[in-house]
Parts: sequence; structure tokens; C-alpha cells
Amino acid sequence: MLASALVSLTTHLLDQKRFADAEQPARECLAARERKNPNGSDVFHSRALLGASLLGQKKYEEAEPWLLSGYEGLKQREGKVPGQDERVGQALHWIVGLLNSTGQTVAATQWQKRLNEWHRGQRDLYRRQAERGGAGDLNDLARLLATCNDPAIRDGRAALTFAERAVAATNRRDPAYLDTLAAAYAEAGQFDKAIAAQKEALALEPEGKMRQDCAAKLALYESNRPYRGE
Repeated sequence: MLASALVSLTTHLLDQKRFADAEQPARECLAARERKNPNGSDVFHSRALLGASLLGQKKYEEAEPWLLSGYEGLKQREGKVPGQDERVGQALHWIVGLLNSTGQTVAATQWQKRLNEWHRGQRDLYRRQAERGGAGDLNDLARLLATCNDPAIRDGRAALTFAERAVAATNRRDPAYLDTLAAAYAEAGQFDKAIAAQKEALALEPEGKMRQDCAAKLALYESNRPYRGE
């Protein structure tokens, strides 16, 4: 429970770009997870989170080994822990950021190719899963198609199709699916509908990190900007 609370806090602080504040809970989370299961996937996720907090503070030399070891551990365990593969892409995204920030443009390009390949793999996986018609699978595919940083992956029209099916399957009562629908509308350039869907999501979301995220996205759509993930 302690580690879960610490990772939630660290993630929230990173999202808020409060990188210095994120460093201590990231270190505490890593220590807690190493005590529990030193070779588990969660340990490598915590290493990547610590690296991200250091990256945000421009402590590049400190950040690099944490990010690289985090990525390598997560990559080795990819596909073995349900629902955690997105951590691989997240770590790749941070490594690309580190390399760009330190002027290592050739290496950054190579790692960006890895990230793009990972996104394509996720897209193909989500497409296969979405064929079953489950709302969660439809939502995962829609979110990737709407928010991916790789323009070769993004497809606003297709994202809308899958997002609308997920929202309909849950009678417009799931705020996460409405959040995805809003992102799909924004990617398709339909910002009025994106704003309306995001407000629906906000109305269903209790206080907490998810509500803050929804509010931040609403501000984006109100300024006619789409949301981009990692």
C-alpha cells in the first residue's frame, strides 16, 4: 500500500512538472519496492520514475542510469504483467527527452525509432484486442490513435469510431472513456465536441488526480489544442 501511494504521488508530481518535489517520493517508492521484490517489474518502473524526476531537474548524469536500467528491466518483462506495457513506452519517451536535452541527436534519433516501433506494436496489439468488442479494448485503441506523439500512428477519424463505441457500451457513465472521446474529437479538429465530452467526464470524476487531469485537458481543448500522450 505504501509503495502504491508513493508511486501515485510521484506520478502526480511529475504530471504537474514539480520534478524536485517528485524526487523524494520516487526514491522512497523505489526503496519500498526493492524490499518487497527486488527483481519485479515495479522496481524497474520506480527506477524510471526516479530518472524522470531527475531529468526534469536537469540532473542529466544522475538521470541517465536510472532511466536506462528502468527501461531495460521493463523491456525484459514486457507482456508478462497485464496492463503494464505502457511503462515501456513511457521510459522510452523519457530517454529520448534526455538525449535531446543533452545534445545527443544521433542517439536520440535511434531511440525515437525504438519508441515509434513500440507505438506501432501497441497499435497492432490494440487492434487485435479491439476486434473482441470489449469497451476497455476499444478505449485503449482509441486513446492511442488520438493521443500518440507519433503522427504516423494518430488517426482522429478512426479514434472517434472506437471511442464512440466504448462510450456507448458504458452508457456514457465512464469518465475515462469520455476523456478518450474528448481527445479523439480534439484530434479530429472538433473542439466544441471535445469540450462537451470533457465536461461530461469532469462531471463524473470525483476529486483527485484524474479530475485535475481532466481539467487540464479541458483547458487545452478550449484553446483549440489537442492532447498528446507520451
